Amino acid sequence: MVESVFEIVNENLRNKRQYSLSKTYSGIFAPTGASVVIDGKVYGKCARAYFYELNGIAKTEIDDKGAWIFEMGENFESSFIELAKRAGIFEADHIRFAYPFGNGYQVSGEIDLIVRINGEPQVMELKSSYGQSFIKQHIAGYKRSSTNMLTYTEDPFIPAPKIDNLLQTMNYLYYLSVVYPKVTGYDGINTARIAYLARDNGLFSEYTLKLEERGNEHYPIVKVLRKYDGKYEADEVKLKPFTVQDMLRRYIYVGKCVEKNELPDREYNPEYSDEQVQDMYDNGELSKSKYEKYMKCELKARDWRCDYCPFLDYCLRDGG
Repeated sequence: MVESVFEIVNENLRNKRQYSLSKTYSGIFAPTGASVVIDGKVYGKCARAYFYELNGIAKTEIDDKGAWIFEMGENFESSFIELAKRAGIFEADHIRFAYPFGNGYQVSGEIDLIVRINGEPQVMELKSSYGQSFIKQHIAGYKRSSTNMLTYTEDPFIPAPKIDNLLQTMNYLYYLSVVYPKVTGYDGINTARIAYLARDNGLFSEYTLKLEERGNEHYPIVKVLRKYDGKYEADEVKLKPFTVQDMLRRYIYVGKCVEKNELPDREYNPEYSDEQVQDMYDNGELSKSKYEKYMKCELKARDWRCDYCPFLDYCLRDGG
């Protein structure tokens, strides 16, 4: 018998990534659990998936591919932090934070990195991925219409941060620019950056984020850095309107569901019918290749988020 080095390493990697099997709900929410509703459509964390998670339901164990994806993402983060130190812009990393909201709720999480640019401290969220959809959506933009275009921006042809990453970073910036100064009396941090790296070809992009207060609501103002004649300029990425407070209201909605033990409706579809597949294709929401694979049963017809959901079996069992 021949031993596989990868299998030996993978076992260690799986153990490192093993999910916790129990959790007690305490009204504390994670930045990664954020979501919003824009034009009647949910973006970000599925309320039902977060319901299962907050109730301590055991997740499906991560597979080798998923474990390596997490590992490579962490390696990019560690490398970037080390390079920031060498460049002399490093301020702090892995900063724990928490802030209260609503009636007894709290957001708690950890900020990747704080750097100092031209004397100004700025939050950084670091992300890496691969593939043409990732590059077009978050780095290069689109030259022609596609079914994979982002639907939460006013101009789907220009790149934008992934909505999950944007909501996560809005949490950080809301704490540092709004909550922290009020609580401590010290100056806050008013700018965040979201940095993307394509692991398969080294392409990268960078966005700045600020929060603009209008009528007690805090709106994200996002700009993408682009290079013109050797100099970077920041072009605004116009988003369809949503706020930090919309995100907090969604946390409260999920919290109330947990407290009342009321299962939220599905917000992403794990079981498209043939009629739904046909409608999506007719409306230009589905590519021809994916449509054909769905109709031939070569690919399970469901929202892409459901493919990666560790609670899919529970959701299918509990129905719509």
